[in-house]
Amino acid sequence: MLSRRHLRIRVMQALYAFYQSEPKDIRRTEQELLNGTDKIYELYLTQLQFLLELGASRINVLSGFTCIHGDW
Repeated sequence: MLSRRHLRIRVMQALYAFYQSEPKDIRRTEQELLNGTDKIYELYLTQLQFLLELGASRINVLSGFTCIHGDW
């Protein structure tokens, strides 16, 4: 999930880029900010999907093992 910290950092980066650019185009800066935020959200979803698949594969691997000593 996008936290306030991530959003603050992205806004500060966008403001810095805006003031450093010579033709100051607020619409382009806003669009870059929104695109960057979308990319962060996509990364979050990818990481979440990875963790879900990792957990499912662990269950599949562990279900193939038999317990010899009764510890599982």
